[in-house]
Amino acid sequence: MASSSTRNDVLEAASQVLDRHGAKHLTIEAVAREAGVSKGGVLYHFRTKAELIRAVVLFYLESLEADIEMRIAAEEPGPGRLARAFLAHHAAKPLHCADGVLDMLAMVGHDPELREMVGQFRRRLLSRMQDDGLDPTLVTLLFCAAEGMMFAEILDLDPRDVEHKADALALGRRLTFPGAWSDRTAD
Repeated sequence: MASSSTRNDVLEAASQVLDRHGAKHLTIEAVAREAGVSKGGVLYHFRTKAELIRAVVLFYLESLEADIEMRIAAEEPGPGRLARAFLAHHAAKPLHCADGVLDMLAMVGHDPELREMVGQFRRRLLSRMQDDGLDPTLVTLLFCAAEGMMFAEILDLDPRDVEHKADALALGRRLTFPGAWSDRTAD
């Protein structure tokens, strides 16, 4: 029986193939080569390329969640801890290969099941952030700003440099500390 570590090795290899070469080169053979296993070793865990792609997206989401959870532990306890961890994740996450991420987004966009899986993940994360003791509107704004900067970077649409992104995310983090943002004024 093949181990779960082999399955994780295959998923890591698939992520690397996707990052380096893009979706059109994400084949069972390429993943097997990258993972150092036989094609049958990949097929043991993932019967089809579509199944492999779904698992890679889930693997990415689980890695993202694990990174955010690790960052929560490094944050001061209290309101906004999750929001600060989320913003720290975005500030520390270099998009070394935007093409691979763009390909993954395209794969998600073409698969309703993947869209729903990613949507559920994002809704659950935002809901947790909104329930973490800060004004939910502020949290939504920071969530959308961080995600928007990420998508602009992926699509190479962001004219600002990395320093401005870092400054914007640092400002967002400062706004998540208790007392940093006063109640909204009436219109």
